Amino acid sequence: MGDLNTDEFLDLYRRLENAAESVVGSGRGSSVFRLEKHRDFAAYSDQIACFREVRNFLSHEPKFGGEYAIHPNKSVVESLRALLELVENPPRVRLYMTPLSSLITASRITPVLPLMEKMQQNHISHVPILESGRVDSVFSVETVFQAALGGYHLSEETLVQDFAQYLPLDRHMGQDFRFAAPDMLLREARAVFDQAYSRSRKLKLLLITENALADAPLLGVLSPYDVLGSNGK
Repeated sequence: MGDLNTDEFLDLYRRLENAAESVVGSGRGSSVFRLEKHRDFAAYSDQIACFREVRNFLSHEPKFGGEYAIHPNKSVVESLRALLELVENPPRVRLYMTPLSSLITASRITPVLPLMEKMQQNHISHVPILESGRVDSVFSVETVFQAALGGYHLSEETLVQDFAQYLPLDRHMGQDFRFAAPDMLLREARAVFDQAYSRSRKLKLLLITENALADAPLLGVLSPYDVLGSNGK
């Protein structure tokens, strides 16, 4: 059993070396070592370091009586297999986005006050405005703030469309929205949020549509909090 575990461990490790290059790219030194230092695999760095040490021992130390001096146990092999699965089949946005079925959305004829109450009850700050299933614009807390600065006063009759000049995706103060595909790698989405962050502007949502097309029906949204919550998964 020991040799079987060892053979499987070495085979899995060879596969990990190849798969790791899809994450860290080609470069000097061991791809597994660079994977160990990669921010997306910080939660696994200790495990990866252990795998490297075991592999190096097995590869470079002499055998005794034709047998390895150490044998990876079943748990080590299973842990390496799980890590390899994560590297070979990395998580995608579709697994972490909030799907359309769970979203609060609105149209341009939605009354504003009930919508704001619903937003407060559900602790959300942005609501996609849909037209025939497609993203027309976004209503947010900042929308009301901008309108108030412009002298607008809310009433029971106020509709979303009354804020028309503040709704387009490019009219939100200090906030950006972008379209992304559901098959986008989660680590790529994390990088987009990181790169789009500045003191004056923040990327608030990735609007998920098929092939990242703006005129395609909305499938869901991904927020920075969804990405943060995925760390180590």
